[in-house]
Amino acid sequence: MRHAPCFVPILATAATLAACASPPRAPSLEPLDVRAEHPVEYRASLRGPLTLDAPSDSRPAKSDRTIQVNLLLLEVDAGDAARLLERERVVPSAWTVSRREVADRMPVLRDGRRATMLSSPKMIVREGQSGSMMVMDEVAYVADFELEVEGDRAVADPVVETCQDGLLFAVRGQLDGEKVALDCSLVSNRLERPIPTVAVRFPGATHPVSVQTPLVLSQRIATRATIAPDECLVLAAYSGNDPSRPVLAFVTAKLVPREFAAR
Repeated sequence: MRHAPCFVPILATAATLAACASPPRAPSLEPLDVRAEHPVEYRASLRGPLTLDAPSDSRPAKSDRTIQVNLLLLEVDAGDAARLLERERVVPSAWTVSRREVADRMPVLRDGRRATMLSSPKMIVREGQSGSMMVMDEVAYVADFELEVEGDRAVADPVVETCQDGLLFAVRGQLDGEKVALDCSLVSNRLERPIPTVAVRFPGATHPVSVQTPLVLSQRIATRATIAPDECLVLAAYSGNDPSRPVLAFVTAKLVPREFAAR
């Protein structure tokens, strides 16, 4: 007696292989529990070349206590940022959230291409005085030409200048018991690329020269907030590089014990 061939094991094996071959699903991003939302000052402008100047603080320190400020700057997918903060879309804003929740979300947020880390410095500042950090590139451009006449010929020498493209974070901290009152600002200068050029012809010259006219999108967001040791301040700002990837700044702060500050 002949038996019909059995295809069940083969089909089951094929289904198993197909399941193994399918790409893994991206882990879900749970929203943060926002404890407080803070008013922000935001302004933006498009202007000529700017310099990212750190705020100067010439006032003498009135306290010998020091504060450690930890900063994490991420450029995040807009959808992930909106889910993280439970908003329809991310606009310049500031919140206080749980420090533990931020730490729990980081492995998912930084998985694959969902976020790009821009910087993660630690700063030690004296109480009441300002500190800052900068992530910056200097870009050279032809700003002008100087015309020199030698006999019957004219020579145009280029004048090269530089402009800055990057981020500046500034902070001042004041202790309030175990909490730290922070004045924070995040400035973003983004150079429009390629740099526009203008052709100019000097009197008597046979050929024009090209002068570059940089345009910089400058944005500043600032806020004041008091955070506890178990809390994190989150600043959200537009990205000058990619509108679909806002910048999130995660800020924590704590008092540095005197025995460690003296080292």
